Amino acid sequence: MKWLFSNTWVLWLLGGTVLGLAVAFSLPKKKGGGSCTCTPLEIPEAISQADLIFKGTCTRVNTNWVSGGMKYSFAVEQAWKQRSDVQMIVNSGWEADCGYEFEEGRTYLVFATKKFSLRTTRCSGTALFADSADSIHLLEDISPGTIAPSPLVNQMIWTIAILGVLSILFVAFVVLKNRIPHQNLS
Repeated sequence: MKWLFSNTWVLWLLGGTVLGLAVAFSLPKKKGGGSCTCTPLEIPEAISQADLIFKGTCTRVNTNWVSGGMKYSFAVEQAWKQRSDVQMIVNSGWEADCGYEFEEGRTYLVFATKKFSLRTTRCSGTALFADSADSIHLLEDISPGTIAPSPLVNQMIWTIAILGVLSILFVAFVVLKNRIPHQNLS
């Protein structure tokens, strides 16, 4: 411990790191100043550019610290263009980056593109479901996607069950081994 206090550069480095982290985590969320420059897509163009279109109710809103912006969870009721999980997560940028701001409990028609994760913007065609009559009319000509639980959910359930049974067997083996007296064979 004496070495730590004798090397002032370590203290400066530690202090700078703590100060930098404090400043980084205390910065306010970027709010748009009207700098979004995307042009809203016409409905047919929005449909053709989207990788997945779904009707869903926003169930959770979180800040996306990794890529910036917000992360929204949805309970999916209907899907178009491809298979959808029952629960979907969609990322959107900050308002200044043309991000769409969803509200928990409201139902939306979401037009999402997928690069690494699903993303949407204010200009992608996403809107409240109640305001999407024109989009819904055009979606009637598109084959519906299927909605199913993620296959990983079933794998996780089986993995947890198997690990639970193995843990119980291991504990039972250890307890029984320690309770059975050892016999001397000499």
